[in-house]
Amino acid sequence: LAAEDGKIEIKLKKQILLPEQVLVNLVAHFKKRADEYFNDNAINVVVTVPAYFNRRQKVLTHEACNKAGLNVIRFISEPAAAAVAYGVHLQNQSGKRKGLIFDLGGGTFDVAILELENKKIKILATDGDPYLGGEDFDNSLIQHCVDTFKGKHGVDLMKVGSDAKRSIDLKRLKIECEKQKRFLSSAGKATISMDAVYGSELLVVTVTRDTFSKLIKPNVDKCMKVVDQILAKCQMKEADIDDVMLVGGSTRIPYVQERLSEKFGGKHLMKKIKQEEAVARGAAIVAYNIENKLDVIVQELDPRF
Repeated sequence: LAAEDGKIEIKLKKQILLPEQVLVNLVAHFKKRADEYFNDNAINVVVTVPAYFNRRQKVLTHEACNKAGLNVIRFISEPAAAAVAYGVHLQNQSGKRKGLIFDLGGGTFDVAILELENKKIKILATDGDPYLGGEDFDNSLIQHCVDTFKGKHGVDLMKVGSDAKRSIDLKRLKIECEKQKRFLSSAGKATISMDAVYGSELLVVTVTRDTFSKLIKPNVDKCMKVVDQILAKCQMKEADIDDVMLVGGSTRIPYVQERLSEKFGGKHLMKKIKQEEAVARGAAIVAYNIENKLDVIVQELDPRF
């Protein structure tokens, strides 16, 4: 919801919360889990934030961490954290190297160009789209299923039935589509199936990897446009990039990798780290270096919070 002052509010069944209030609860939960896992009281933390976060967003995040009982010793952008994680695998490379972080998650897309030399990482530029990610791919697959069912039965699942039934069915369909989307990363085709979507009718849609690639092409095109923008911002060409590093679960999709490799002249894409873990690993390395006073330097565009 949009409040009268323009701020975002989150409406629950019995209360309305601000995003920062939700964040306090989430951080407190994570702290509790960490305390239980390590059998210790974790206090000092390195916090990663999206590259597009402004000063106010960082301040609110900092305050939320404090209220949850944590002391933030460093903020680092997600692309920078991922670069630190990948930098471990580039330590034996001599001279300066230019790297591109391609971070495509569930709901956001970040891209960064950085310079790596020995133990120094310098962020040269960042760009992205906070409203583009794997959920858009899910939605394309959902719409394909709805269109296929309508073509076969003449029924639009987006409009039929009560609001409650329709909401439940669409949530079920979203879960199934996300599951089969992941399956398509290792298989040539997948079958999306659900029972009782309209009376006793079943929804059964077989999707090939090629069909899925066509469905998500418009959104992947948007990703490539952002890559073009950041290269132009740095006055670089694709050939100037030495390493392309994948971050985020949506970079596991073969079509995304194909388009990115093709854009950079068939360059091998770095994926030695689990894409979903790259940012967290980088933050852990930064925290370790601070704790042990090691000399890894990360130079951000705006290190303030």
